[in-house]
Amino acid sequence: MSTRSNIAILNKEAKTITKIYCHWDGYPEYVGEMLNTYYKDREKIEKLISLGSLSVLNEEVEPNPNMTHSFNEPQENVTIAYTRDRGENWEWNKPQELDFKEFRKFLRNPFDIEYVYLYIDEQVGWVFWKTYDLTRKTDEKLKSAMKHLDTYLKEE
Repeated sequence: MSTRSNIAILNKEAKTITKIYCHWDGYPEYVGEMLNTYYKDREKIEKLISLGSLSVLNEEVEPNPNMTHSFNEPQENVTIAYTRDRGENWEWNKPQELDFKEFRKFLRNPFDIEYVYLYIDEQVGWVFWKTYDLTRKTDEKLKSAMKHLDTYLKEE
């Protein structure tokens, strides 16, 4: 069974957040660790986000162009994207850009997404939320998460 997550990046100047869906292993011990270990550079994170929805996150964004890479024949340690590697429709899988208000609303009603990972900047790095805690438990947890988010996303 999959653990669904979203991987997002803060665009401070535009006051937006761009996010993509990741289907497999969204828990902190896999996607969280993968992001913290291999995705520290904003340029690499932007390349990852530009792929759109992911089936599996791995260490590398780009496959070796001299080798076959697809959903059925993935290269070792290379991310598998729905459009690039499975041939799925880009419109269904393209990155979503949300303003801060829309992102807060999404955190309150994430559908089947269990974790959300947000890259703030080089200084802060990644923050994440377990959405179940935000939506189905106490109001205190939701307030705490929103306050944490507001620390980084203050609208001027």
